[in-house]
Amino acid sequence: MTDSDIESFCYIAYLGPFWFIGLLSEKRSHPKLRFHLNQGLVLFIAELIAFVAVYFIGGLVSRIPYVGSIFRWILWLAVVGCAFWLAVQGMLTVAADTKKRLPWIGKIDLLR
Repeated sequence: MTDSDIESFCYIAYLGPFWFIGLLSEKRSHPKLRFHLNQGLVLFIAELIAFVAVYFIGGLVSRIPYVGSIFRWILWLAVVGCAFWLAVQGMLTVAADTKKRLPWIGKIDLLR
């Protein structure tokens, strides 16, 4: 596997559940790939938690006449926007060839 393959896996790590593809590769112990796999896993788990929370909170809020469904859509768009922004931040870190952690959630280490 070449360095461009490792870099490709690093990019893919920030695309939701596709971080798992890099974990299956033979270079999963490479320090750069391991760092970005961890960041991608943490981002994926945070996205799952946020979407479940929006689902339940949105269900409760949508019962409010007139403004409930609007608030639910705004909340959903905010979560999608944050997830997209964090994924782009991770990919920019790969492009810059640095090990900068994601804002808010990047300090969590699940893969060692």
